Formats: sequence, structure tokens, C-alpha cells
Amino acid sequence: MRAKLIGVIAVAVVAISFCLTCLMVVTHAAGQMEELSMQAEDLVDRGQLEDAAAKMAQLASEWKRHQPFLEMLISHDEMHTVVERYTEAEISLRDGRLDDFSKSMSLLMEMLDHIREQERVRWGNVL
Repeated sequence: MRAKLIGVIAVAVVAISFCLTCLMVVTHAAGQMEELSMQAEDLVDRGQLEDAAAKMAQLASEWKRHQPFLEMLISHDEMHTVVERYTEAEISLRDGRLDDFSKSMSLLMEMLDHIREQERVRWGNVL
């Protein structure tokens, strides 16, 4: 009985540690994406559209840099949705459709929040 209890505790510790690690990786990636997104939006608000386009390119390369790790943690559909959102925003910015840019950026931020919420440590993730 004691060996089973020790085994259950060990498995629970490993599962919780894994969940915390996943949370940290996702939080770091989503945080960087949100920061770059806000910087791009600020540049658009100031009328610096070329700088905002460069910031969007940086955002895309940052997502691609994190992609190998995130593909192990979040669903393919969620990964695709993020790419879709920042691509829509980039195209809208390039075409000068700033309302569509703002809408796509809002949807991107919403998706990043959703991804972060999915990785939160809770019993459903541990079990």
C-alpha cells in the first residue's frame, strides 16, 4: 500500500511539473506575441505604417521560432488560427485597411488568451 501511495505521489508530481513547464513555455511565447502585437498597433496608431509592417514581420518570425515547441503542446488548429490572424493583419496593414488590421489584431490577442487559458494548470490537464 505504501509503495502505491509513493507511486501515485511521484506520478502526480511529474504530471504537475510537466503542466507547469508547458504553461511557462506557452506563456512565454504568447507574451512575446502580445508584446509585439501591441507595439505594432501603437506604431499604426502613430501613423508609422512601415515600422508596423516590420514589427508584424518580426511577430511572424517569432511565432515560427516558437512553433516547434508549441506544436507539441497546443492543437494544430490553434496554431493555424494564430498564423491566419497575423497573416490577415499583415495583409490588411499592407493594403491600408486599418480597421481590418485592428480587428485581426484583436482576434489574434483573443486567440493567444485562449491558448494560454488551455495550458493553465488544473486537474483536467494533470489527469
